[in-house]
Amino acid sequence: MNLLLPVSLLTFALLLYGSLIHLSQTDLQITLDTIRSEQAALLADSGLAAARARHNRDPDWRGDSGSIPFGDGTYRYKITDLNGEVSLQSSGFVGDSVSHATAK
Repeated sequence: MNLLLPVSLLTFALLLYGSLIHLSQTDLQITLDTIRSEQAALLADSGLAAARARHNRDPDWRGDSGSIPFGDGTYRYKITDLNGEVSLQSSGFVGDSVSHATAK
């Protein structure tokens, strides 16, 4: 009977500690996902800048750049022409995060 209170308190403390560890892991995953999402958006912007540079160098080029590694991810851009209107599209990829950017 004398051990019931200490054992109960120890059990409660361990459960609380386990919950805090789980919350910390969840917070860490959310933070990492946010960072990857921001990196993907920056890569998409970088791809758009590369597409603009390619278009300025060679205004007649149309096509897909393919996957280009950059930092922790990759980007790819595409230049298309629809009825004389040039469109630049870019996508950035980091882990499972993807972001897109377009310009005309």
